[in-house]
Amino acid sequence: MIFVYLLELKLLRKSINLFAKIAGNRTFLFFPFTLLMFLAWLADFIGLATIVGAFCAGLIIQEEYFNDIKMKHQSIEDLISPIQEIFAPVFFVMMGFQVDVMSFADLDVLLLGLAITLVAIIGKIAAGFFIEKGYNKLLVGVGLVPRGEVGLIFASIGKAIGVLDEKLFTVVIIVVLLTTVITPFFLTRILTKMGLQQA
Repeated sequence: MIFVYLLELKLLRKSINLFAKIAGNRTFLFFPFTLLMFLAWLADFIGLATIVGAFCAGLIIQEEYFNDIKMKHQSIEDLISPIQEIFAPVFFVMMGFQVDVMSFADLDVLLLGLAITLVAIIGKIAAGFFIEKGYNKLLVGVGLVPRGEVGLIFASIGKAIGVLDEKLFTVVIIVVLLTTVITPFFLTRILTKMGLQQA
């Protein structure tokens, strides 16, 4: 994290300007993608999950750095989203390949999955009550509940290095699925009561 901070502080703007001499008006697309790939590789090289490096890239990339290069209507999110749309389905297919469907028939796995899901929900809702005043604490807590892609990534890593066996991996999958599926329902209920459903 210190390296990433220093990278942004000392080198990022200069790197963008140098990159622009090569890539021209494509810099706004290719530089963020190149940076996330580099930091993902670097994280993997030092023994961390690649997602940590990609996360760090997201922390330091600021659209204002590209003001002299990008068009007014462009945003990093809009340019990166097609890449996400290509690779996200592949990621979920790969996660599906790792799941033994027969594990869902194991009562112990199901009960443990439900128990951990309950703990996960209570924990996140409780965390929401520690935010500063002026926010709907229940709404924030419920919004934190889903365990999505990040949970799947770390579960996959845990399985690959032998920390999680097949049953525990299935438990994590159950938690991710249940927290992801139930959250929109409860968010809709809360927003409806607040009169903000259209928002």
